[in-house]
Amino acid sequence: MAEHANCPQCGTDGIPIIYGFPSAAVMDKVEAGLAQMGGCVITGTEPRWACPSCQHRWRTDAPGQVARTDTPELRRVAPSHRRETW
Repeated sequence: MAEHANCPQCGTDGIPIIYGFPSAAVMDKVEAGLAQMGGCVITGTEPRWACPSCQHRWRTDAPGQVARTDTPELRRVAPSHRRETW
């Protein structure tokens, strides 16, 4: 995945969209306008970049490339609330 992307609509530098339960460091980036929160549901087809100017959201994956959704920013830091079934 690209480390940087320009908005395909207006050319502004894009900021990453971060999915999952945010850590304090991630929230600091969001509050500084260096990232956006994308929610907690990850299907693998989510947009990865957001434009702070025109609000467009997009992906930068090359054709046939699977988007990485397991990065430190995306890992859930809170304990899982999954219920064990016996």
